[in-house]
Amino acid sequence: MTSFTSAFDAAVIAAYDFSRFRTLVDVGGGEGALISSILVANPSLRGILFDIPPVIDSTRASCSPT
Repeated sequence: MTSFTSAFDAAVIAAYDFSRFRTLVDVGGGEGALISSILVANPSLRGILFDIPPVIDSTRASCSPT
């Protein structure tokens, strides 16, 4: 899914005006590729990534500094 999502991240960001929102929730967002791209493009936006615990644990581990 991550590679599939990255193919249309730019199109989603260009098509939607996220600036009117304060918080964005990505339900079933997996590793968070899409919400990460949206947050980079909209720095004042707060993001919440929601998925099943094993996916979040894996994502958290891959994002932790080493």
